[in-house]
Amino acid sequence: MNPTSRAGRPKPWALHRLREIDLSYWTLRAALLVVVFFLVLLGWWLGESREGYRLGEPSPRTYLAVLSTRYIDEENTERLRQIAEQKIVSVMTRDTHAERRIRDSLEQLSRWDATEGLSNSLRDLLSTLPAEKRFRMLHLAKDLGLSLLEVRDWDKDLQPKLWDRIIRLPLSRPDQNTIFQILVEIFQEPVQVDEEATEKLKRETAGKIEPVVRMIYPGDVIVSRGEMVTPQKFRLLEAQGYPKGDLPYRSLVFILFSVFVWSLWPTVYANRREIQVSRRDFVFIICLLSAGWTIQVMSAIFKADTLAFLPLTGWLYLTVPTSLAFHVSLGGAVIGALLSYSGSMAQLILWALSGIAASITGYLVFRGSNTRLDLWKQQVLTGISAAVVATAVRWWLGLPLESHVQGVYLLSVLGWATFTVALLPMLDTMFDILSPLRLMDLSHPSNPLLKRLQMEAPGTYHHTLMVGTLCEAAADVLGLDSLLVKAGAYFHDIGKLKRPQFFAENQMPGENLHDELKPSMSALVILSHVKDGLDLARRYNLPTRIRHFIAEHHGTTCLNYFYRKSKARGEDLPREQFSYPGPKPSSKETALVMLADSVEAAVRAAGGSIRGLPELRETVEGVLDSKMLDGQLELVDFTLKDLTLIKESFIQTLRSIYHKRDNTGTRSLFEPEQGGSEQGEISGSD
Repeated sequence: MNPTSRAGRPKPWALHRLREIDLSYWTLRAALLVVVFFLVLLGWWLGESREGYRLGEPSPRTYLAVLSTRYIDEENTERLRQIAEQKIVSVMTRDTHAERRIRDSLEQLSRWDATEGLSNSLRDLLSTLPAEKRFRMLHLAKDLGLSLLEVRDWDKDLQPKLWDRIIRLPLSRPDQNTIFQILVEIFQEPVQVDEEATEKLKRETAGKIEPVVRMIYPGDVIVSRGEMVTPQKFRLLEAQGYPKGDLPYRSLVFILFSVFVWSLWPTVYANRREIQVSRRDFVFIICLLSAGWTIQVMSAIFKADTLAFLPLTGWLYLTVPTSLAFHVSLGGAVIGALLSYSGSMAQLILWALSGIAASITGYLVFRGSNTRLDLWKQQVLTGISAAVVATAVRWWLGLPLESHVQGVYLLSVLGWATFTVALLPMLDTMFDILSPLRLMDLSHPSNPLLKRLQMEAPGTYHHTLMVGTLCEAAADVLGLDSLLVKAGAYFHDIGKLKRPQFFAENQMPGENLHDELKPSMSALVILSHVKDGLDLARRYNLPTRIRHFIAEHHGTTCLNYFYRKSKARGEDLPREQFSYPGPKPSSKETALVMLADSVEAAVRAAGGSIRGLPELRETVEGVLDSKMLDGQLELVDFTLKDLTLIKESFIQTLRSIYHKRDNTGTRSLFEPEQGGSEQGEISGSD
């Protein structure tokens, strides 16, 4: 029962359950993570580390495009932008302080260091002149320059304005040229190079160059063997899905985290649905996942798109309860796609979606199988759905859709279906599980134990067949595994093989060996058939779940007939000495066999007293009520609706088994059986 808070509402269920999970389950999760870690390393070591490309290194082989890809040629785009930038020499801006600078330079011409601001060539020229002449020419240049500054727009057409003024001076032509050169140097263009504006203009010009867009088509060479892998070619190879040579640390961490989080869900789901998942079952599921993922990784290494997730999906649905198998296979398909991922997002989407399709189809088609051919057909249907989805995804993503791809898919579906069914017996034996295939083998009349029942205890064999028929019909109504229930019913009474003559169904009319025994001894013989059955089950290596039917089909019921007989003889023996050791049924399947066993024995013992449907209904209801009042069903969550369905199913099945045609209405519906009311207990069915 779920814990509740003080407000009466359930506490966070998942967290509560996770805290209750045994430490060994966390150890198994750690083992699963180790398996995933080694699978990632194995895929990298066998594939990417040997054939993968690396940035800045020579290509290990020639890579051809497999997808039509539109991309920006960044190398050529960058080259064109550099050419555009080189056309920009510099950006010249007006010197806002030019007039102040010129005025200061002109004033300096009248000082003792007048020539300091001039060029070396002018200083050398002036130094050859007499001092008086030099002084007079510098003053003339100063006065002429200052007068020019007073003119509006003096900086426009500067040199013509200077020369017009100089030629009016009463000087020789050489002296006029000297003054002109002095003023030209001082009145240099009032502009300067703006480095920041230059860089900005270059960037803007380069930005106006449109990116060079190119297309590559399947078969085009991306990079040749030995050619350097540039950043652009690296990105192209990555987009095409070719594996890189470096260890994918990020992918490894992401996958490990995903597996850990996902591994919590099946356990929580099983607990919420009250699906019993033992430690052995958990180990088995981990082994299945490891085997399935290994197949997918190896398929990816060999570049084979063969729907390699199909064996995992089939094994899960054939060996694990369907609702739990759906969740495990769904997550397993996605994780398997991640483990097989080698850089191609398209391939990842393809494998993930087709794996999900297989999981959904498996949930719908793996429902009831009576032959090996049925199992194979169900696996083929699952594979066909995955192939159809894979084809649709290929068309959607623009991946190749040649006829050989469809051929590979078809062969993969048939091959994996055969492989999955063929390996089931090995999985059954290794992990002590009950696949439909093993259940069919167990239920076949040629089974050694069933053949012994036929020969050594024919009455018990007939009884088990009747119980199996009742259980199978009721299991179908309740949605239980009818193959499992029928197999459990066939083997629940194998312990009677040790002393078959002490059980009523194997005795001749008028014969009853218990008349010569004390009640306590009779009870001991009858009660021991459960222990004897478990011994035979171990000797014949019957699966653990079948043994549960043997141990639980009587629960802790008391043999009331012999207990009352003992009391009547004056014996003061404890009731426990006349009760089965148990345990009580712990699953719906074993409880159903208990009810069918008791009902079949009660109806057979009542025999002639049942003349119509009311008597039959009364007998069946009496058995079910007695089991409920005795607490034999307290560990099983049968609802009232379930019990009603079981009762109606038993009645309908019994009518079809025992009904006899009687037009007069005076004969019993059932054959009378000798022995009275104690026959049910003497047969070992209470």
